[in-house]
Amino acid sequence: MLFVPRGGNSFAAVQSNNSGRPTAPQGTSVTPAVGSKGSWVQAISSLTDDAFGLIICINNNNVSAASRNSVLDIGIGAAASEVVLFPDLICGNAVNYNVSGGGVWYYFPIAIPAGTRIAIRAQSTVTTAFNCFIQALQKPQNPSMFKACSYVEAIGMTAPQGTGPYTPGTTSEGAWQLLGASTRDNWFWQIGAQVNSSDTSHVAAAMHLDLAYGDATNKDILLDSVLFTTASTEGHTNPLLTVGAGGFVPAGTNIYFRAQTSGAASDGIFVTAYGAGG
Repeated sequence: MLFVPRGGNSFAAVQSNNSGRPTAPQGTSVTPAVGSKGSWVQAISSLTDDAFGLIICINNNNVSAASRNSVLDIGIGAAASEVVLFPDLICGNAVNYNVSGGGVWYYFPIAIPAGTRIAIRAQSTVTTAFNCFIQALQKPQNPSMFKACSYVEAIGMTAPQGTGPYTPGTTSEGAWQLLGASTRDNWFWQIGAQVNSSDTSHVAAAMHLDLAYGDATNKDILLDSVLFTTASTEGHTNPLLTVGAGGFVPAGTNIYFRAQTSGAASDGIFVTAYGAGG
């Protein structure tokens, strides 16, 4: 019998808050509050095994001819005792799960022990419910190959927007915009963006988002050309980013972003960076 080894980065189990056929709204429904975070909603009652990472898809949060700024927290712990694990994930205008792009995606190589309850809560400029689909990656084929973080911080967030509005460049990269300084040592990065909620007629375009650290003169790239798309039906997508997102940055370092759009003109966007470490 031919032995075919499995990939060193593969997982033998994935636990999620979804069952059955894929639908337009995928995952747990959460109702945001305006001006503050809404109530926690359970997404996964108890992890069956240790998790070495979470994949998060936020979807079903857009409607034509309207716009909304939204953020989502991922928390852990018993009901009424939840602790925020991932703060303020940008998800305004995230498209339905069953259309191209499938929504707004994030990934963090986070360590979460078996038996942990996972919950979500949200804030938005409206109180319309949307959905969050979570996949917990478990039972890695080679646990020694995985470096897992223990915390995530949001840099440049004023809920439920972010830093902006920022106008991306067109024929060239836009100017660098300071998001703020990191407060902890971070080695893994994600970025989120959304169009200003006052803009109810979005340009159909693809944007490239760059994330960097440094100072006003010198910068080192952390994330290069991360895709963010907007549609004329006021829907957003951020594809899943799992590789090329590493780069150690010590606490107290300034974090910058810039963007370039495929369109002749662009919507103003709000942006936040997410650094993970530990």
